[in-house]
Amino acid sequence: MRDLAMLEVSALLHQAVEGDGSLVRHGARLYAEARGLPVEIDLASGPAIQRNTLQFVSEVRKQALRRAELPVYALMVFDNAVMQLGGLEFGSGASANKINNPLDAAVLAALAARWLRLTAPELFAPPSAE
Repeated sequence: MRDLAMLEVSALLHQAVEGDGSLVRHGARLYAEARGLPVEIDLASGPAIQRNTLQFVSEVRKQALRRAELPVYALMVFDNAVMQLGGLEFGSGASANKINNPLDAAVLAALAARWLRLTAPELFAPPSAE
């Protein structure tokens, strides 16, 4: 699951998009519902790279959800998004994190956190008083 989650996160963060486009913002719908994939995914609008990446991420997620329960996969996506965000702290030059737009890393971490909360609310429940 970790590898598929890393592939999903990397596909959104590590590709250059022309102009003001953002793969993360275009794919935000992927993280909006407490389900594996939203009912409606827009594969008809936007530049080809956005449409193709969204289709790719959808297919990766379908394969992941054949192998694990949704809350487990959502946790892996969140974990990878946070690792990518944290990696922005390290250096520059040849060893630098290759995230296309650092702001997108923060947005994706927030989207993944919300998705995890939607898919696994029991992880966020207050401890029971016994």
